[in-house]
Amino acid sequence: MNHHRLPAGWHVTLADLSAGMLATAHHQLNQYGHALRFVVHDAQALPFADHSFDAIIANHMLYHVPNRPAAYAEFCRVLNKPRQNILYTSAEIN
Repeated sequence: MNHHRLPAGWHVTLADLSAGMLATAHHQLNQYGHALRFVVHDAQALPFADHSFDAIIANHMLYHVPNRPAAYAEFCRVLNKPRQNILYTSAEIN
């Protein structure tokens, strides 16, 4: 785990379409004492205000999104600096 690398004072939101995935993350991460918010929601229609995040990290999830352009547009909408600070990872084989 990289929880020790999370700077003090950061507000982290974990969002996923799967409530089960978020429950697992909550169980694994809550023990480290960081203030984390868990939100069940679709990347294609995020429930956050415009310009409300400094960065988005999308690990191994974009290949599950039916309308990726809609998700990318949402990422840009909620970022403080649109089209910057979007990090994602993906693989052909999982």
